[in-house]
Amino acid sequence: MELVTPSRRHALPVAVVVAEVVAALLLVGLAWWCWHRGVIVTVRRGVAMNRVEGRWWALATGEVTFAGLVLLDAARRVTSEPSQLHGG
Repeated sequence: MELVTPSRRHALPVAVVVAEVVAALLLVGLAWWCWHRGVIVTVRRGVAMNRVEGRWWALATGEVTFAGLVLLDAARRVTSEPSQLHGG
């Protein structure tokens, strides 16, 4: 016995793919913020010096990596189940 209506059954995979793409975009934006937060500029005697905070850059790298994995999963969902996504 299936309780899911046909229209809802087709809308669910599309909603999951859209949610994954939005999550990946948010992760990339957060990674950009973390990356720039990791650069600390100090001016001494008229000379600007850059210092790097490795933990912020590591967090940004992890976020971009996770965003890539989420996008790969979204692409897998689109290519592996075309009948559910396109109503065929």
